[in-house]
Amino acid sequence: MKVVAVGYSCMDVYDNLDKSYPTGNGVDFAINIKKQGIPAAVVSAVGNDSYGVQMAERLKISGIDTTHLRVDKGSTAQIHMQLIDNDRVHGNSIDGVMANYYLTDDDFDFIKQHDYIHTDYFGRIYGLLAQFRQAGCKIAFDFSTFLEDKDFELIIPNVDYALFSYPQRDSWIEDKMKWACDQGVQIVVATFGEFGSLAYDGKQFYSGSIIKVENIVNTVGAGDSFFAGFMAGVIKGFPIKSCLQEGAKLSAEIIQKFEPY
Repeated sequence: MKVVAVGYSCMDVYDNLDKSYPTGNGVDFAINIKKQGIPAAVVSAVGNDSYGVQMAERLKISGIDTTHLRVDKGSTAQIHMQLIDNDRVHGNSIDGVMANYYLTDDDFDFIKQHDYIHTDYFGRIYGLLAQFRQAGCKIAFDFSTFLEDKDFELIIPNVDYALFSYPQRDSWIEDKMKWACDQGVQIVVATFGEFGSLAYDGKQFYSGSIIKVENIVNTVGAGDSFFAGFMAGVIKGFPIKSCLQEGAKLSAEIIQKFEPY
C-alpha cells in the first residue's frame, strides 16, 4: 500500500526563536505515516531558495518519495509563527510558488498510482477527487476546522476518510459526522484536542482518549500526526478503536518535539 500527500508545503519560521522547519499538512502526514512503515510520497512545489533545499532534504532524510516535489523559480511558501505557552500563533504568510501551484499531467498520472491520497482545502485538487477515486484511489481529506466552508458539501461525496477538528463532542458534530457518512464517507474522525477523539463508520460511534504527556513543547502537527497514525491503522487492518489509539500515541509523541514529526 502506497500513500501520496498532495498539496500545500511551506516553512514555519519562528523569527523570535531563529528557528524554522519544513511543514504543511501533507508533509507532516507523509513523514509521520512513513514512520509507521507505510511508503509515502509528496506532490507539491518549493522555490529555488534555501528553504526549498531544506524542504527537499528533510523529506529525503525521512524516506519520502520527492520525485514530484517541483522546484519552481521563486520563494518557498512561508508562515511566520510565534510560540506562546507551547502553542503556535500564526502570523504573516507568504504563498511564494504555491500561489500558482497546479498539477502537471505527469503529477496526475503519478498520483493515480497510489492506493491512498491525503489532501486538504489548500491542496487545490478537490475538483479532481472524483477522477482519482475512479482510478481506484482512496481519499483521506483533512477538513480541519473548516466544517462550514462553502465547498464542504461538494467535497464530502468524493472522500473515503475525513478528519474534522472541533472543540468538543456534542450533537452538532455527531450530526455532521452522520451526514458525512450518509454521503459515502467510510469513516469520519473528529479530534477534540485535550478531550480526545470520536470516529463514526455509518453504524456506530467509537470514542478515543488522549495520551497525557508531561512536557508539551509545540502543538504544531498534533492533528496531522493523529491522522497519520489513524490511517496507518486503517491500512494495516486494525479495528477502529485501535486506529484511534494509534493516532493518539503518535500525536502524543509529536507534541513533545519542536518539529511536527
